[in-house]
Amino acid sequence: MAILSGSEVYVTADGGVPFTSPIQVPNAVGSGDAVNKGQFPATLAANGTQTLPSGLIIKWGTGTASSAGVIITYPVAFPTATVLTVINPRYQGAQWYGMSEIIGASSFTSYSSTAGPNNCTWFAIGY
Repeated sequence: MAILSGSEVYVTADGGVPFTSPIQVPNAVGSGDAVNKGQFPATLAANGTQTLPSGLIIKWGTGTASSAGVIITYPVAFPTATVLTVINPRYQGAQWYGMSEIIGASSFTSYSSTAGPNNCTWFAIGY
């Protein structure tokens, strides 16, 4: 029997008398466990974050980049470390390419192939 997240489940015991309250399914702790939506907290906005049950965190946002480098600080730092950052140019009439350099759990530097400042979107993964 499959039980969907958010479903109410009523259980009867000895004599068929049902419990009066729904049973809460606990958070998943093993690979075969049910997962509750509450285990995926997210801020869905232009600058947002998604936390997965494994502890992996995905962040994204907007910022600027320049040939000298611009430090972009996350609204909330990763608890332990940043493992990947990527920047993507936002077209402004001139073509440029970008790269990023991880500083630590709270920020990274965005660089562009032109002097800038150039608008960009960014994506970061950490834990």
